[in-house]
Order: sequence, then C-alpha cells, then structure tokens
Amino acid sequence: FMLIPEFSEEIAVMGESPLVDTSSSSVDASFSADFIKDLPTQRNFYDMISVAPDVTLATEDSDRMVAGGSNVQSNNWYIDGIETTAPETGTAWIYTNPDDIQEIQVMSIGAPAEYGNMLGATFNVVTKSGSNQFKGGVNVYWFDDNLVDSQIDFDSEFPEYHVNEFTDISATLGGPLAKDKLWFYGSYEYYRFSQTYPGSDPAPELNPGWYSDRYALKLSWRLNDANLIDVKGGFVEWGYPPSANEYVERSADAGEKGDDTSWGINYQSIFTDRTFLEARYTGFDVVDDYLSETGSTEPAYIDYAPEGGGPALYFGGLHWPWTYDTMLDQASVSVTHFADDWLAGDHDFKFGVQASKGESHTMVASSMTGVYYTNYGTYEYYGYEYPYYYRVVGLPYYYGNEQESVGVFADDSWSVSDRLTLNLGLRYDYHRGIIPSYPRIGEGFQPTGEIIPGVDPAFTWSNISPRLGFAYALGADQKSVIRGSFGVYYDGNVGGNWNAPAPQTPGLQAYWGPTWL
Repeated sequence: FMLIPEFSEEIAVMGESPLVDTSSSSVDASFSADFIKDLPTQRNFYDMISVAPDVTLATEDSDRMVAGGSNVQSNNWYIDGIETTAPETGTAWIYTNPDDIQEIQVMSIGAPAEYGNMLGATFNVVTKSGSNQFKGGVNVYWFDDNLVDSQIDFDSEFPEYHVNEFTDISATLGGPLAKDKLWFYGSYEYYRFSQTYPGSDPAPELNPGWYSDRYALKLSWRLNDANLIDVKGGFVEWGYPPSANEYVERSADAGEKGDDTSWGINYQSIFTDRTFLEARYTGFDVVDDYLSETGSTEPAYIDYAPEGGGPALYFGGLHWPWTYDTMLDQASVSVTHFADDWLAGDHDFKFGVQASKGESHTMVASSMTGVYYTNYGTYEYYGYEYPYYYRVVGLPYYYGNEQESVGVFADDSWSVSDRLTLNLGLRYDYHRGIIPSYPRIGEGFQPTGEIIPGVDPAFTWSNISPRLGFAYALGADQKSVIRGSFGVYYDGNVGGNWNAPAPQTPGLQAYWGPTWL
C-alpha cells in the first residue's frame, strides 16, 4: 500500500494507547484525556502531572514539581508547545483549564536532544482541538460552609474555620467554522474560593476570596492536504486576596493580583510521505502586583511586642510592596525525516533550531513611602526599662534580567530490530544574560531622572549535550522494556540565580528612638 500524506480531522487508533513507550530510552509517560478524567485532583493540571513516575509535588498543594530529585526550577513547561517556564524562577507560570486537556506528556532523563535546558523533566500539556462535529460541555463544582466541619478548639471570638464559597464552573465548545477546512475550540473557566481561618472575622466583605477568569481559543486551519496552521490564544485575570486576619490590618495586607496573556502559532507541512516540517512562534506576557488591599500609601508599622503579648501586629501600609512583569518569546523550526532499511535498520531523524528571549522586571520598596517602623519592646539599662523603636528608610528600586538563548539539536531514533531501538542525539545551547539599565527611583516612587547602568552581557556560556540511549522490548507481547541512557544535561538560564542584588541597590538606614515617631 502507498502512504498518502494528508491532514485529517479524524485519526483511527486500533488497540490501546500504551502508557509506556517501549522504543524510547527516556523515562517518560503519556496520559490521555480518558485517563486524566478519572484522576482525583483538586482541579489543576499539576496534580495530574505528579501521577507520572519519578515526579512529585514539592509540597502539598504546590504547583512546583520535583522530577528525579532535581530542583523545582530544573524543569521545562509547555502548553501546546508554548513554553510557559518563567524566565526568572524556572517554574510554571501559565496554567490551563483542566477540561481543555487532551493529553499530558512527561519526558525525563534520557529524553532526546530536542529537549534541553533541564535537569529534571519536560512537561507538555496538549489541549483539545475542534473537529467537524460540534462538541462541548459544562462542569460545575461547588460547596459552601454547610459542607465543612468547623468544630475547632480555638480560644478566640471567632473559633471556627469557614469556607464562604467554592465555585468552579467550566464551559467548553468546539466545532467547524468551515467543514474539513477550519475548526475552533474555546473554553471559559470561572473560579472563586473564599475561606476564613480560626481567629478571623468571617464577614464576606472582609474575605474577598481568590478568583480567576480564564479564557482560551484555538483555531485550526487546513490549507490543503499537506499544510495545517494552528493559532492559539489565552487570557487569565486572577487574584489571591488575603483572608481576614486579626493580627493584620486590611491596609497592611496584600495578595498577588495580575493577568496572563499567551499566544502561539504553529505551522505544519508534509513535504513527502517521509519528511515533515514544523515551525512555531509562541510567547506569553505576565503582570503580577503585590500592593495594599486598600491602596494605602502610608508607612508600614510592625509591633513585635504588642501590649498583652501575642503575635506581631501589622498596621499602617504594606511592608515590602512590589510589582512584577515577565515575558517570553520563542521561535523554533524542526524537520523530521524517516528512512527505512538504511544503515542497518530504520531511522527516524529530527533536526531543529530553537531561539527564545525572555525578561523579568521587579520594582520593590520597604513601603509605599520608603519608610517602615518597628517596635521591639523594651531593653533594660542599669535596672531601668526603656522602650525602643526603629525607623527604617530605604528607597524603592528596580531589579531584573533579560536573557537570550539559541539551541540546535539533531536526533536519531534507530530501530536496529523489532525489539532494539537506539536513541542518539547531540545538542548545542548558547545563553546570554543581561542586567538591564533602570531609572533610579526616589521617595514617593517618583523617578529622579537618573539612569543606573546595567551589565551587558552579565555572562555568556555555551553547552554541548550528547545523548546516548537504548530501549529493548521484552516478552512475546513486547509490553515490558529495559532502558539505558547516558547524557549530559544542564539547567536552563534561570534569571533568579544571578539577577539580584541589582547594581547600586539602595541601602537601608535604621534610626532608633523611644517612640513610633
């Protein structure tokens, strides 16, 4: 039979899709939508990823993952090929609606040279696409305080834990815009969660709760039988306001709030029945602020020795407010070619070039006025006790990083026999780090007109990463595998490892006094 190359809206799969690839030397796993649907999770995709072997959550309820004992910043994150690894932290930033997920792919140590800049694993979330049939659904998850056991022995005016609201509503819809030519898939998720800890007033107006409104849209356009374009965009507005706290005034409290925008365009072309090209441009942009819940611009006050004892009290304005912006752009081109009965077996070659540019910028201050006050109680001097307070002054300042990376790779999956596969690869990466120039900030967060020079480049480095591995299938049904691999792996360029302190960071000056003034 002759293989006729074309894109189709349907793929017929005979038999079960294996969770383990017996032709790969990588410790990898792949989970389908049906498998994921039955997993008990807290409505997030990182719970789903943690099911993979050798992968675990760093802490309970965390979105930070540890793979193979690596650091949480040592993984790569993708959604439909859109890299969502934060340039400064090396962790996931852009999340996805769990109901959008079609497949989760986890590739760990032993992965081919296509996957670099990791010491842990590469996580790729593949989302659903439209087809020639209209399909959609609505999921509603909800509970309130009537379903929560609040009998907690706590000596306070408000001794109980309360869930004021938990609502998670998700709607999805996909279908044809032009049959056999153009399809769409879209989703929306409404998430609200408000809780009150023991000791705090459960009044709803004091507990605005966490929220997110998540939108996603994907368009798939088949230009002809050999060319396909996917365009994807997403937007999330989110916030994590703090719950009421009897030790922290609302003006002195804060939670992160911001929005995430992501985009991607992917072009696929079949040259022949053995050669396939893929070109991609993707990116994301994030705004993240940590500012007073009431918008207070007062100095921050911290009383470490309140009258009558007890935990520290926070009032006035917010201590250490900040604003944070980060973004990442990337482009890649790869060519896959299959050669059978060539050089003692069948070869699946893949060659590619990857380039990215990311940046992160933070402005931070001791308070919105650049001043905060602390009370440490009293000290004894010749039998007398004296109260002492500190007034600490520190101007706001910027810090951040810019980074550029280029990677080139070549992979060969060599099927020596129907049982033995050799995975051979080589990768080269070039990284450049930059500390940008920033305006000097004065009191009241006003620019002074002076520019603090950056460092360009702060560093450059180059890495060569060979990959050698084998997979040998066992048994009559070949459902078991022995793997072995050798490779050189490097962490990615994580800006948070080198971008602080910034050049000419203003110092903190402390003044002692007998009163808050």
